[in-house]
Formats: sequence, C-alpha cells, structure tokens
Amino acid sequence: MRCVIPFYDCLWTSELESRFIAAAMAAKEAGTWQVWPNWRNRAFVEQIMPILNSEFRLALPAEFYAEKVELLFHRQNTFQFIKGHYGVYWNEQSNDVVMDDEIFSGLATLTPIAHAYRSKGEAHYRDLCALFRDDEED
Repeated sequence: MRCVIPFYDCLWTSELESRFIAAAMAAKEAGTWQVWPNWRNRAFVEQIMPILNSEFRLALPAEFYAEKVELLFHRQNTFQFIKGHYGVYWNEQSNDVVMDDEIFSGLATLTPIAHAYRSKGEAHYRDLCALFRDDEED
C-alpha cells in the first residue's frame, strides 16, 4: 500500500504509532471507534489529528492518519495469517518469530509485507486485534 503523501512517512515514528493506537483503543472503549462499516474512522481521525499533531509538533493531514488506520488493519491481518501458518513460531513475550527459509520464502510470495515479520512479530498485535475486532462477533 502506498501512502497518499509518502513524504510524511518519515515523520511516523514508533512513538507516534504507539500513541495513535492508544488513542484508538481509548476511543473504542468510549464507544466512538467503529470497526464496520467505517473502519477508516474519519470522525476518529479528525478528532485525534489535531491532538497528535500538536503533541508531536507535526502538520500531518487527515488523509495520512486515515491511511495509517488502513495500514494497521492490513498489518494485523497479515501477521495473524503468518503466525497461524504451520511451521511459524511466535514467542509473544519476546516478540520473536522463528521459521525456516523455505516457509518464509513461501509466505513472502503470498504477501509482500511478510518480510517485516521474518524475525519479529507485530509490535502492537494484541491491541490491533482488539481494535479491529467487531465486538458483536463475540
């Protein structure tokens, strides 16, 4: 997935991502986060954008934050697929992923972002699962 404004990607730090996910989790707990049908969450993005821009002294547009929601959704789904694959072992405590080269090669042909998970898991996996799970499914 390519960002609408790729230049801004260099401003997206792990600290900003953690803060963004924490804000999304708080919005979900408050009932203002919608998984479906509006999982891009335009209202949430417009609410959190000025807060994060101010906190991190940035001027990122709403479209950038909306794309990050979509990217986080795809990252969560991809890692869920990878960790569920036979021969892939994920240690949740250390976030290490172990798989042999043949399995990795096969997964990399199925999904290009598999390279991100060659040896480390998704840093915010549990939060992303909770964030993108439809509570009505439970």
